[in-house]
Amino acid sequence: MTSQESSSAAMDSSDLNSSGSSKLASTINHLFECCICQQNLQDAHICPRCSQPFCRKCIAGWLGNQPTCPQCRELLTVESLVKARTFDQVQEVVSDFVASEQRNRCLVHGKDLSLFCLVCESCLCPGCMFAEEHVGHKDQVLLLEGAFEEFRCRFREYFELLKQREETLEMSLATVKKNERLLKEAQGRMSSIARKMIDSITGHYNEEIARQSRNKEQLQVQEGKVAVLRSLANSLNTNVTTVAAINEVTEFQKLAGELLKEKPPAVRVVDVHFKNSLIPSPIGLELYLKNARRHHRFYESSQLTESGFRWKVKVSAHQETTAWSCSLLLEKGRPDTFWVALGGSPAKPYRFELGQWVDFGDDIPCVYDAEADTLEVQLEIQQARTYAAQCSQQQDYIAELEARIGRYEAVIGDIQRKAACSLDEAGAAMEQ
Repeated sequence: MTSQESSSAAMDSSDLNSSGSSKLASTINHLFECCICQQNLQDAHICPRCSQPFCRKCIAGWLGNQPTCPQCRELLTVESLVKARTFDQVQEVVSDFVASEQRNRCLVHGKDLSLFCLVCESCLCPGCMFAEEHVGHKDQVLLLEGAFEEFRCRFREYFELLKQREETLEMSLATVKKNERLLKEAQGRMSSIARKMIDSITGHYNEEIARQSRNKEQLQVQEGKVAVLRSLANSLNTNVTTVAAINEVTEFQKLAGELLKEKPPAVRVVDVHFKNSLIPSPIGLELYLKNARRHHRFYESSQLTESGFRWKVKVSAHQETTAWSCSLLLEKGRPDTFWVALGGSPAKPYRFELGQWVDFGDDIPCVYDAEADTLEVQLEIQQARTYAAQCSQQQDYIAELEARIGRYEAVIGDIQRKAACSLDEAGAAMEQ
């Protein structure tokens, strides 16, 4: 049988199936129609004598005008009607069947959708296969059963892939939940350690502040005593040789001796950067800039090296003002964000790149001596925010020093070889 004959046979079979299905659907629909409204039964009730079904609303309206059954003409009341649940259930099944028949039928040709176009991915009836949009790829049109089998294979493949994805997502979700738990535990531990370190640092500074307060009180007491004795000494008239004067001098010497026996508290300049295991201490730079471009009131420091970092400071005065502006240059080191404090001002973060000046603004705290043309500036730079970063910086610096030593050794070796060659040549010349 040729492909055309097969198509014709398929079309004939489709026509027969379509015709039979249409008659069946029409017959079923007729059986479940209300004879009053000629529509599908709604809330079906039947006459107890002839079993004719009616819509509950329709038969109630009919009996309101005449008390007889529209079918058998026997007396009938609304109270004697019988609820027919089976009709409602069968009607629901019939509605689904009719809707299914309509879905499986071509809206253009009214025939069953028994074919599938792989190119357009749509269901066709035999009449659609010869339409203009499908005629160019008729060889890609399959029977619906064959297409369904092919899509079933694709479905299995996608289903397996989805199962694998689901397993992967479950594993990833479990990992994320575990990570959340571990992070919360670590957060609690680290927060506790950090709080203890902060408490230790706070306690150290409080203790040092209390010590300085005690020293200040002792010094002020002694200073008061000295002031009293100085006043007493000024009031004494040592030229008068009376008993009262001698007694006053004796009392003064006694009080002065007692005061001089009291040792003043040992006072030293404290290091405000407490050594702790949480934050490394910043580096302090005290700059004394003298006679640097004095005519422009522009001062620039020499290179300042610290742990492999090389800094340069520039300070300049604005025209006709006493305000000073300061800039800092990172000539060598790791580009990063560093905390910088000028004088006693609070530290602020600044981003530094190699070879680029960073401006700190105007009116910086500094001490200027106009007669000596000298400028004093104090800076503090937090080169490392953690000890790990400080160790990493120092490792880089050590590697740089080792590389520099290697270059020096290579130069020294080259000089030694040249000197040895020169000595050999000189010795050979002397032998000749």
